[in-house]
Amino acid sequence: MERTVDVTQVRANFERFLQNLKEIINVEVPHVGTFVLDEVSFSAEISVSGDFKLLGVGTGIDAQGGVTFTLRQKQQNQQPQ
Repeated sequence: MERTVDVTQVRANFERFLQNLKEIINVEVPHVGTFVLDEVSFSAEISVSGDFKLLGVGTGIDAQGGVTFTLRQKQQNQQPQ
């Protein structure tokens, strides 16, 4: 079944999802034992209504697609893009 979703709504939902991710990962974790945290990956579901949810969170009956976000620490000498 094909369904059209308003791009403006999807963009707003995406921005809200990213803002929530920022709040989740805004912690100082420089190292764990001898290991250094260098990369974090999140998988999200995108519902047919255009909502983004962390994979496995919530209970919806809509058909869904997914996307994975991988966040890496920028190097000290690297400029943001």
